[in-house]
This record gives sequence, structure tokens and C-alpha cells, in this order.
Amino acid sequence: MTDGLGLALALARIARGWTAPNPAVGAVLVHGDRVVGRGFTQPVGEHHAEVMALRDALDRGETVRGATLYVTLEPCCHHGRTPPCTEAILAAGIARVVVGAVDPFPPMQGKSIALLRAAGVVVDLADDPACRRQIRGFARAIAHGLPEVTAKAGISLDGKIATASGESRWVTSADSRRDAHALRLAHDAILVGVETILADDPLLTTRLDGAPRPVSHPRPVVLDSDLRTPERARIFSHPVRPLFVCAEDAPARELPADIVRVPRRDAEAALRAVALAGHHRVLVEGGGVVHRALLDRQLVDELVLYVAPTWLPGGRSWVGGAPLDSLELASRGEIVGTERCGPDVRLTIALRHCTEG
Repeated sequence: MTDGLGLALALARIARGWTAPNPAVGAVLVHGDRVVGRGFTQPVGEHHAEVMALRDALDRGETVRGATLYVTLEPCCHHGRTPPCTEAILAAGIARVVVGAVDPFPPMQGKSIALLRAAGVVVDLADDPACRRQIRGFARAIAHGLPEVTAKAGISLDGKIATASGESRWVTSADSRRDAHALRLAHDAILVGVETILADDPLLTTRLDGAPRPVSHPRPVVLDSDLRTPERARIFSHPVRPLFVCAEDAPARELPADIVRVPRRDAEAALRAVALAGHHRVLVEGGGVVHRALLDRQLVDELVLYVAPTWLPGGRSWVGGAPLDSLELASRGEIVGTERCGPDVRLTIALRHCTEG
């Protein structure tokens, strides 16, 4: 990966959780050996990364004609909520464009690259794995109708999220909780089961100081098969209107939320409903039954576990459901990251997703 594309990817990561249903994209303008403009995708309906980079350069009096544009995803060439980015690139006189990944949307795949080349712009396709990984949720929603899913839990050394009586505040440290809020910031939706709502009455907002962009709140999604959530629940005070996923035979209720119905105990159908609502990066915060359902169906891409140096014998596990009788039935992941969070350790574990064959 070139340094320009690497910087563009770092900018794209800042935009995660802010751009749904659009993908988070980063762009960098280089003139000579100098970076003259930087940008990343803004919230839906506002400017894309390429235009933000151009504006950044022009606002600072930099020269853009003849520059090279590094962008993590193929620029758009169609009129949507905003004008085509290819028009802005051509109008600015950009000489070369380095594209990290091709647009996965079939009608658009490679179309902008061909358009720019036909107009005399040199276009290099890096086809970079990290850039493809950056848009995994967007691409999966297009190809399979499912979102990218991260499951997160704060646990003790023996895998518990609470004592036997349900006391859970706090198993992990303030450092871990701050990091978990940064994780929320990077997702479009935050999903919990109704048991979490009934036990903890969470608000599920993002509380984070010093974020690299304005703080946004992922949309709360509640899996509530029988619509048992009480009307006084704090989730209805969330800044974003909640999405409730219930069973097809659930009783009719009027709630200040959007309600979709899916077949009972169908975890995949629930996630398809979330993706259809335009949320392509989903953070799952439990409880144990929800984690187990998604893990059993191989619907989770990554686990993030905050492990505290304590133990809670007889407590509630972060993975619920029936016990396994054989090691042959056990699922395994790959630890791809370890990081200290104060006294705790953050483990990042990659899992094989059902769409990966």
C-alpha cells in the first residue's frame, strides 16, 4: 500500500459509523511530494470523501490541478443525494487517481474507472485487501443482504458478565468502557436482546470525549420477539428512533419505535432486517442468548472481549444457551489483536462468517 492510500484508509476509518447507508471512504490529494488535501465521507446527503479532500485543499490555497488523488473506494459517477464525484475530479484537473477498491455495486463496478480513463485521467487500481475490508459491511449487504457484525462483551477471567444475582456494574474498568464507546462510534447500529433491556435498562448512547469527528449515536436495535419492552424503558429516550425486531406472531403494540416482524428465533432474518434498514456495521452487546444465536449461525465477523483480572464463580456467562457435549462442536476463532485497557486486556478475535463459504 502506498503512503497516500494508507493515509486515505486511516481517514476512512474515522468515518465508520457516521455515513450509513453509504460506505465510509477516505481520500487524500498529493501534489508533488506534498499532501495538499484530506477528506472522508460525511453523513448521508452531505459530501463524499473526494469532494471533502478537494475542498480542504482549495480552502487552504493549495494547487490541485495535476495532483494525484488517493481514494479507498472507486469514486461515484451517478447522481444520487450528491452530484457524481467523477465530475468534481475532472473539473479540478486531477491527473491521476489511485483507487483502493472497486465499487461492489454491480451496476457501478468499474464504471467510474472507465469514465475517468476515457477522459484522460491515469487510474491505478490497487485492489488493496485493507480497503476491501473497510467496506465489508457495505459489500456484504449488497451481495448477501447481511451486515458486518462485531460482538462485544466485558467479562471476567472465567467468562462472566455479571454475578449470579445479576450485578454487572462494573466488571471491567473505566478504560475498557471508554474504549467500548469508541467501538460504538464506529458502528451504524447497536443491537441487544430484550433480556438486556429488562435487566439493565440501558440507554445505548455513545459517550466519548476527544473523538476525531463529531460524536454520533448508532441506532439502537432490540431483538424482542414478544414486544415485552416496557414503555418507560430508557431506550425510547435515545436520540435515534429505535428499531425493534419481533416475531411474526408477536402481539400488536404501539411503541415509539420502528417495528419489523421476522420468523421467530430466526437470527439471520433479524440481521437481514437491520441491513435492509441501511445499517451495515452492527455492534452486538448481548446478552448471552443473543450472542449464542448469532455465533451458532456464523453471523459474527469479530469478537471484542474486554477481560478483567477478576472472576465471578456461578455468574452469568457472556455466551448463553444449551451446553455443548463435545469439543468437536466447539467453534474456534483467531486472535488478531491484544491490547491493554488499563488493568484489563482487550482481545480481538476474527471468526469465519457464513457467507465466506
